[in-house]
Amino acid sequence: MNRDFILLLIYLLEAAVLGIVALTLRKWHSKFPDFRVGYHAGIAQTDEKSWEYANETAGKICALFAVLLLAAGLFCYKMGTGFNIMFGLLLLVSGAGAGSVLFIPVYLLERQDQQKKAEKIIRGSLTAIFVFLALWILWLYAYYHAKNTDNLPALESLQVEELQELEGYKRIQLVTVWDKPDKTVSSKQEVWVLDENRYLLVTYNADGTVKEAEIKQSIY
Repeated sequence: MNRDFILLLIYLLEAAVLGIVALTLRKWHSKFPDFRVGYHAGIAQTDEKSWEYANETAGKICALFAVLLLAAGLFCYKMGTGFNIMFGLLLLVSGAGAGSVLFIPVYLLERQDQQKKAEKIIRGSLTAIFVFLALWILWLYAYYHAKNTDNLPALESLQVEELQELEGYKRIQLVTVWDKPDKTVSSKQEVWVLDENRYLLVTYNADGTVKEAEIKQSIY
């Protein structure tokens, strides 16, 4: 287990904790004037309206940063940004989240003229993150299902179960990654030697894309 994966787990754990806190603040906080469970700030406890608003707002902010941590962690890990960037971003988002949850509800209770604007910003931020996640997932799906050289299995480690994945690749892509074939059987068939006992036989369609790939016992 490498340290990038451990850091990803920390991202996911913190996102889960914030998600639980968000639910607690918004749905399961104590009813006024019971302050045992909820957003503990003096101004939030002055009346029922302030208590409900502070818990609702703090819960929304927790939800926002939970989604942000989830998105940032998965994005950094999948894109291979490296430990230092992942760790720095974790500290930044965690610090911003903690500060926002602690101070924004109090500020908005003191500045009620800013409440509607703040709600729009929170909703807009959540929407933007969800749109980003959706687009990124679509991009990942398209990328990893596309027939590009980055997704072409390495010749030396090619397994039988990967042969079907070769269908649709262009000959030039195989040559780019695997180098020139060891033998040309015909205009539609080429051979790459895997080891002294096996070889890969690739059959092409008329347009030069892979029709079929087979691993056979060497006869040379």
